[in-house]
Amino acid sequence: MISDYVPSAPKSTILVGGNIINSSFDGYQKETVLWIQGEKIHRISPTLDGGYPDNSQVLDITGKYVLPGLVDMHAHIMGVAGELELYLGSGVTCVRDVGSIPQKTVPMRDAIAGGHKQGPRVFTYGYLIDGKDPRYPELSRVVRDTEACRAVIEEEASLGVDGIKLLFRLPYELIEFCIREAHSRGLPVAGHFGEVALDSQGVRLGIDSIEHVLPLAKDVVPAQKRTIVDEYGHFLGPFKAWAKEVNLDSEEVSSTIELFKTSKTLLVPTLTVFDKLSRLNNRDEREDPNLALVPTEMTSLWEAYNYVGMHNSEDVDMVRTGFEKSLRFVKLFYDEVGRIGVGTDTPNPFVIPGISLHRELELLADAGISESELLKNATLGAAEFLGVQSSTGTVAAAKNADLLILDEDPLKDISNTRRIHLVFSRGRAVQPVYIS
Repeated sequence: MISDYVPSAPKSTILVGGNIINSSFDGYQKETVLWIQGEKIHRISPTLDGGYPDNSQVLDITGKYVLPGLVDMHAHIMGVAGELELYLGSGVTCVRDVGSIPQKTVPMRDAIAGGHKQGPRVFTYGYLIDGKDPRYPELSRVVRDTEACRAVIEEEASLGVDGIKLLFRLPYELIEFCIREAHSRGLPVAGHFGEVALDSQGVRLGIDSIEHVLPLAKDVVPAQKRTIVDEYGHFLGPFKAWAKEVNLDSEEVSSTIELFKTSKTLLVPTLTVFDKLSRLNNRDEREDPNLALVPTEMTSLWEAYNYVGMHNSEDVDMVRTGFEKSLRFVKLFYDEVGRIGVGTDTPNPFVIPGISLHRELELLADAGISESELLKNATLGAAEFLGVQSSTGTVAAAKNADLLILDEDPLKDISNTRRIHLVFSRGRAVQPVYIS
């Protein structure tokens, strides 16, 4: 899948004839010459500009489409063999890891950044900070008071994490303290709430991102209906609330959207994971040819999951109805807020590293967001959120040579991001994955 990695600087590579997407993501600079030296884009010029250095590798990409590498804004890195290669081969050159074991992911991030290991650039948020009886004990640090919060954030900061993730069993007062404490250390905070506190409370407290659209059910249903989420459990509750209690024309919906609009908080819907969860009883999901690419250690984990709470056709219909309504909410949200995070929640069952980001783009397109806006949010928008827009996010001179080269135009059809011709990571060519 990926050529053998040699940690020396690659020689100069010149890509001739490609159509480079512009900084507005609504058109192309056509028939260009893109010069790569080391890990950076040296310059971009018209095709007919003279000869090339004798020691250069010249690749003809006439008629191809050149984009920045994609960013998965919500994943959990396991560190299993083949995982990082699958991201890169799929054109995902950067991953925001929002919950993992930092003693594993921080050294991995540093090895990649130092040129000792090949993989996507990683921003890792380390251990989840959660309340009593955490759902994911192996990935969590449990806190019961502010002193425990301070100790955990100090531990994570000392390990070198890039951010802090707060989970749904934290009460409001500890969420408030953790956000303040993390921000005082320059660390952004991601939140996934909806059991004890509400996502909207996190937004009001200045949290940097809210993860997942489905838990927003408690924010967008009438207050007296919120108990329906808890009564039907972690899996079915949000789906049932969206299906039966959410009115997209309601004050609850409009006020929640307005709250995000007037804040800097990013919503990362992770539609793919909910789409997959709603289809786990569907045989077609288990016959997806892309599954042949997934590391065995990951598929074994999937078999051990017990996510499915759908025991009858009514549950199945309710879950699909709830998902489809949340999709319509995302379109309303984007029309007003104008920004969104593109993430997958890999490696939940059948959510494949790298490949699933292409499905996330397709689902967001199904919601009604344009190809231009999707490509911008999955590249430059992600880079701006991560604070690295000066070095990545667009195809331009002096920026990182992290590139996705496609056979077909993604501005015409977002599914064309699957038509990968070649990937460059840190200036080095990567063999693409064939995505069905």
